Amino acid sequence: MDNEQLCRVYEQYWQHARHAEDNTWLFTNNYSIIMAAAIAIIGANLSEEMKVGIALFGAILSILGFGVVYTNRVPFMKFALTAELIALNEFHIKDEYRRFFPRDGKVFPKDKWFDLHDILSGFYSLLAGIMTYFCTKLCLKNLTVAIIAATIIVLLLLLVHFVVIRPKKYIKEISEELAEKIEIHSAQEETMSLSNR
Repeated sequence: MDNEQLCRVYEQYWQHARHAEDNTWLFTNNYSIIMAAAIAIIGANLSEEMKVGIALFGAILSILGFGVVYTNRVPFMKFALTAELIALNEFHIKDEYRRFFPRDGKVFPKDKWFDLHDILSGFYSLLAGIMTYFCTKLCLKNLTVAIIAATIIVLLLLLVHFVVIRPKKYIKEISEELAEKIEIHSAQEETMSLSNR
């Protein structure tokens, strides 16, 4: 593959990664506007049924947003990791430009405490809990039950995040698989260049 083709492949991977990231932000922007309106309606002097419906809709939309963060995180990481591996192995970028791989180019760094997806997952979890609180309090008129229901929702979503999403096992698997493929490809190219001499 010549350098121009490789540049196009690299660019496509980064564009796909940005597309996944943009989808997350697009949903979050629209979600924020809808949730601001929902909270305003809940605080307005309207019927209880309308407030309960809006709060239930807000809770469901928050849980959906939690899922959107996860479903966009996986392709973002896959495309971004692939692009960085291409840059490391084919363009030989300097160490200071590395984002995902340490200097040996093999494993996703473990020293990163949290990232944007973690913050957004926490944001959606918290708002799901707030909307569950409003919905339960308006339906049952019981503050204690509302607080317990909201706490359960927040804790369940955070548990899913920290047990399933946060460990980044899939990122390590992707990065190791991609690094292996790049090494095999580089070895094949080296063999071909030696045989052409």
